Amino acid sequence: MKFDSDDMAYAFYSAYAHAHGLGFSVRKQFVKRTSTGEVKRRTYTCAKEGKTAMKKGKQVAYERPITRIGCLAKMTCKLQNDGLLEVVSFKAKHNHDLAPTPMKHMLRSNRKISVAQKAIADDAEKAGLPIKSVINLLAVQNGGRENNGFLDTDYYNYIDSQRRAKMIKGDGQAIMDCFQKSQSDDPSYFYSVQLDDDDLIMNMFWADSMSIVEYKHFGDVVCFDTTYRINKYGPLLLLSLESII
Repeated sequence: MKFDSDDMAYAFYSAYAHAHGLGFSVRKQFVKRTSTGEVKRRTYTCAKEGKTAMKKGKQVAYERPITRIGCLAKMTCKLQNDGLLEVVSFKAKHNHDLAPTPMKHMLRSNRKISVAQKAIADDAEKAGLPIKSVINLLAVQNGGRENNGFLDTDYYNYIDSQRRAKMIKGDGQAIMDCFQKSQSDDPSYFYSVQLDDDDLIMNMFWADSMSIVEYKHFGDVVCFDTTYRINKYGPLLLLSLESII
């Protein structure tokens, strides 16, 4: 069997790991490349391949469960003269129980956030929608969370990575750009930033026009829980805090 690329070979082995009554997670292991960076030889293994390195004499707050137990199941491909990667070795036997069918979607290599799902996440982020609401919506559309193709944690991690990418030019400058944009959209928008001796942001405060008007009426800071509609009965949660302005 031959493949056009390293990615296609990995996709095949991942699909194999998820089909035919099997259920195991896959990862790329050994790789040897040509002088131009092209994959010359690659081994794809069960995620339980190898042994977990034990750090002697070092105390840790939390010990992660041991997942690498020396499983020998793997597929090795080698670059041929025709430019294709050919399977030269295949070991199917595992030294552990495989994941049952209902649990297959939770295996790391089987979890994928599709391009369409990422687009929905990006639009929801721009609209300020709670991530949990988006996940619930996708679960309804797909007939259950197990059909989403990912875990809730994966979606939260994707959103977090996108937020971090937007802050690449610097947190401080990004915050100031946000404040200035908000003020240009809402002339009554107020913000104040306190800097330390090194001109780094130490404290900041902001309030939009609606918050200012409501404060004048109530005299306290009023907080509304924006996620209340997720609840089955839809109650409105209101927190009235001591005056801080």
